[in-house]
Amino acid sequence: MQFHGVRIVVHMIGMMWVGGWLVAAGNVHWLGDYDAALMQAQRTHKSLMVLVVRGQCSRCRDVIRTAFMDRPYVAQLNRAFVPVIVTYGHQDRFPNEMYFSPELPALFFVDSRTEVFAAPTLVGRQIDAEHIQSTLRRIAHTLSR
Repeated sequence: MQFHGVRIVVHMIGMMWVGGWLVAAGNVHWLGDYDAALMQAQRTHKSLMVLVVRGQCSRCRDVIRTAFMDRPYVAQLNRAFVPVIVTYGHQDRFPNEMYFSPELPALFFVDSRTEVFAAPTLVGRQIDAEHIQSTLRRIAHTLSR
């Protein structure tokens, strides 16, 4: 019984809160503020990867675990993008086009210089390993600027 409690504490030490979302350290390095992420992306010459979620959306919570934890492409995402999670309705500013996503969660790949989408938006169940890897292959030439 005591061992189980120790394991939970150790597991929690490796976790952090980002914009109200619990994210494992060592996976995608999410920021929780669009403006801060945009400034960092511009300063480091990276693109943005914006995940728009709704606060009480179970699919939104699940997508972080299923698509962004312990995946072979996570290192590439962290190298090429400044990832940011924004909660729909709780963010002061992010591009208006993101408000009109047909479904949440929605994943946007954004050129930080122009704030123009670099790839088609992935929504709902499209946010999975297959679609993310396909998108990375499609936009690889723009990531190495």
